[in-house]
Amino acid sequence: MRKEVVVMDFLNVLIIGNTVRNAEIRKGEKGDFAILDVAVKTRKERTLYFSAFVSGKLIELVKDIEKGTPVFINGALDVEVLANHRSIAYY
Repeated sequence: MRKEVVVMDFLNVLIIGNTVRNAEIRKGEKGDFAILDVAVKTRKERTLYFSAFVSGKLIELVKDIEKGTPVFINGALDVEVLANHRSIAYY
């Protein structure tokens, strides 16, 4: 099964929700980064989950965020589009 990844950028995305777990600090090829997993309730009572990646000086601000903390995130959204062996795209 062949997969292709296409990344699209949308600027100025606001995510308002609660963290699902404590902030996680990782080391990457381009330096350290933090991951915040956030749950957002929709008007239709669905829950959407987002992973926010934080780098640079902002790591110091988010490193102590614990599960259940309300957060307001402003940034860019990256969407990965994958295609299966029949070239049908899914997100």
